[in-house]
Amino acid sequence: MREARRLRQLVRSMTAYGEPESWLDVDAGDGRFAAVARPLLPYTAFDGTGLGEEVERARADGVLDEAYRGTLPLLAGELAGRYDVVGLLHQLGDCPDPVAELAAARRVLRPGGLLLVEAPDPGCRTAGLLGPWCLPHCAARPQPTADSVRELLAGLKFDVLAVDRVAGHVPRTLDALRAAVGLPGARAARGADRLLAPLLRRTGLANAWRIVARRPPLSP
Repeated sequence: MREARRLRQLVRSMTAYGEPESWLDVDAGDGRFAAVARPLLPYTAFDGTGLGEEVERARADGVLDEAYRGTLPLLAGELAGRYDVVGLLHQLGDCPDPVAELAAARRVLRPGGLLLVEAPDPGCRTAGLLGPWCLPHCAARPQPTADSVRELLAGLKFDVLAVDRVAGHVPRTLDALRAAVGLPGARAARGADRLLAPLLRRTGLANAWRIVARRPPLSP
């Protein structure tokens, strides 16, 4: 429930740039993002990539319009120039080569298309408070900072439209704290996380960042 609410807010924020005809969700899994986004963007086609069978099941179940097995760099040639939006949601830090991932995203975007990147923020205050139990430090690989990704995007000739270190917050802070100290009450912690999320965002304790960038309209 809390994740669906967060994703709806994300989709609504993207409508400020117009309604896309096509959206590629990278590492789409079971199509959870598309299932949340489709009611808000009923005229948008939602496709997804993934390494497992679940992305194909999501296509068979009608959650995704199209599904592609493989990594984005391997699929970029096949999908070149197809999409108005490419979403890299909490997966860039797990890629073996983030530069190749961003370059592939650029390739599959249409000129003028939007890249949406969201990732845990390793420099957030919450990381200092919770250490290894904080969202950015629960990942298998070190997570990129917003500044480092912004530099990579500039090198790939993207126009960075927005860098938001607040809106990307994922409400798992108290859940992580509860697990860290071994306390029961997971449901209560999740409920409190939802209630406190706006406060955490306002006080600089947001645990993730979000970047929106555009492939220039006249880019090759």
